[in-house]
Amino acid sequence: MWKQMGAKIVGKMLCALSSLYKASTGEIIFQNLETMKIVIIVNRLTGGGAERVASLWAKGFSQRGHDVTVITHTKDKHQLTYKLPAKVKLWSIDIPIRNRIIRGILNRSGLFKAFSYWRLDKILHVIKPDVCIGVLDDYAYRAYQCTRDIGCKIINTEHNAYDRPDLKEKYPKDIKMKYETNKLFDAVTVLTKADTMVTGAPKENMFVLPNPLTYNPVCNIPKKDKIILAAGRLDVWYIKGFDLLIEAWGQIACEYPDWKLQIAGTGGHKARTHLEHIIDKCRVRNQVEFVGFCHNMQELYKRASIFVLSSRHEGFGMVLTEAMSQGCACVACDFGGRQREIIEDETQGLVCDNNSIDAIKNALIRFLSDKEYLKLCATNAIKRSAYYSLDNTMDRWETILSNIMEK
Repeated sequence: MWKQMGAKIVGKMLCALSSLYKASTGEIIFQNLETMKIVIIVNRLTGGGAERVASLWAKGFSQRGHDVTVITHTKDKHQLTYKLPAKVKLWSIDIPIRNRIIRGILNRSGLFKAFSYWRLDKILHVIKPDVCIGVLDDYAYRAYQCTRDIGCKIINTEHNAYDRPDLKEKYPKDIKMKYETNKLFDAVTVLTKADTMVTGAPKENMFVLPNPLTYNPVCNIPKKDKIILAAGRLDVWYIKGFDLLIEAWGQIACEYPDWKLQIAGTGGHKARTHLEHIIDKCRVRNQVEFVGFCHNMQELYKRASIFVLSSRHEGFGMVLTEAMSQGCACVACDFGGRQREIIEDETQGLVCDNNSIDAIKNALIRFLSDKEYLKLCATNAIKRSAYYSLDNTMDRWETILSNIMEK
């Protein structure tokens, strides 16, 4: 049986290699040879904040006339959660085997990753890009290894805060490798000024590039309901601070019986049960609602009066800028000064200490007890969010590209 399975694996891999070889020798015609060829390499576009950002960058570069290709493990544009414009090309580095058992064997043996990198090398030599942008994992480093004979510029985009306690404790070797590899790239982007201290890249090669807005800011504050909103995966409730938020709300909810806390996001049974235990302990069962995964978060933001980012640590917080853009008065727990870079002062929202029930509670009371102040912050949040628009983000990208191409 194992011999037959081994033969099938080898056969399928040979077929895949043959198909890729044919593709790599085929003629590729670009519509506009004067534009810059930009490749974005990302694991998948089927979920995740950094993956959403990658899709927005692809859209922005395409709108500005660049020739854009996305390389990912997803094969078909119809499979993508985050859609790409028609002009953006999609290449897959996924191994063409669907059987889960076989894929598991290949993954554990290291063959899956090796095959993906082999495909990446071949594809990059077909495209011959001017710039490669790596998103998460070690794609920028792999692109660096693949393109040294092409003369391609390599940009690594950091989406994690590497001073996070969970990363420092669990992945010290990976972080050390990040510091070393970041010295190799033509540019490294970080989400905030606070991150410039913890990436290891030379200062002249480092650029602050905040995440772009998913939605266009509203012109006026929409009609709001008496809803306090939070969002994030329930399985990482500790990082997201949902326990802190529920306990803070539990201390004051009886004073505001018309208000409800909504938490958007999916999670396993264990996480949901734990949070529901806290809800019952705080006696706010009727004033807390889990709304699950929402395909249209924009509508939730538009309905909510207050948004809370209660995370114990957060590298940026796309949900925060999204909520601001839709007229929410926001409370943000700060991690290392990052959220204070987004909400600059108390006319734009409230920033409080992280890991503090009292800090969240006091911020909520301030909004709930002062309607005029809530309205002021909601209005100014919309204005502030425009700083993170996709158009402004692409201006920042153009500056980065101009800088590295001149070197």
